[in-house]
Amino acid sequence: MFFGLFRKRKKKAKKEGSRNDAKDRLNSIVSSRRRSVPIQDIVPQEVLDGSEVDVKNQIRHYVSEKYNVKEENVKVQFEEHNGYVVIITNVVFH
Repeated sequence: MFFGLFRKRKKKAKKEGSRNDAKDRLNSIVSSRRRSVPIQDIVPQEVLDGSEVDVKNQIRHYVSEKYNVKEENVKVQFEEHNGYVVIITNVVFH
């Protein structure tokens, strides 16, 4: 029973750290959700002149570095709305 008390405290401390990390990550996402970012800030002009796949890969790389996730956890879509191309990114955090 004496050793069980220490295990609970360690798990709780670890859980608190994970909880705070998740909370910080969520705040980062929510604060920047639906934010307009000039594409030139993310993708260099020579990549923009290339193929759609190159642009998606560059965006995927930028988002994976910004949110510290694997590139395969970032999905990038292009849609057209009112004559503008909208880039939609979905990020899976594991």
